[in-house]
Amino acid sequence: MKLLIFVNLIFFSVCFSQKKQSRFAVINSDDYSLEYDKKYFTETDGIGNSFLLFINDSNKNYIEFLRISSEDLGNYEKMDLEYFSEIREYALKEEYKILNKNKDSLNGNEYIDFIYEKETSTGNFKSLERLFFYKSKIHKLLFNSSKRDFEKHLPKVIEVLNSFKFK
Repeated sequence: MKLLIFVNLIFFSVCFSQKKQSRFAVINSDDYSLEYDKKYFTETDGIGNSFLLFINDSNKNYIEFLRISSEDLGNYEKMDLEYFSEIREYALKEEYKILNKNKDSLNGNEYIDFIYEKETSTGNFKSLERLFFYKSKIHKLLFNSSKRDFEKHLPKVIEVLNSFKFK
């Protein structure tokens, strides 16, 4: 009887694992990895460590996406997450209304989130930008959406952001 229960447990584990593998995809760069739902996002390769994930259930009038990019800042001696976020905040204030700035950590790595919005003649949008500083590189994860659909897509985007891991 115990053997039968054990075999059933293994069978269901394998089935669940295969189901998860078919629904989720992994992006692996030189520096990081993250997982996303293939039914919700469509991946487009970028250059180097940059990737775009377009939201499939997107507003037809606005392209909604999650962009992952990295920039080497090794030439700047005093650069760190705090300093870069101050520079970024200053640049954002020129064009956007910053709604929130928050510092937290994920998998032992600190990050800073900005949530900001802008009203334009072509529509209103809202963005969540997450900044990580790791091994002299800034890693930006930018979710851009119509202001109307931001909250609708945010839970799926947070799932992707929370799967982000450095190698």
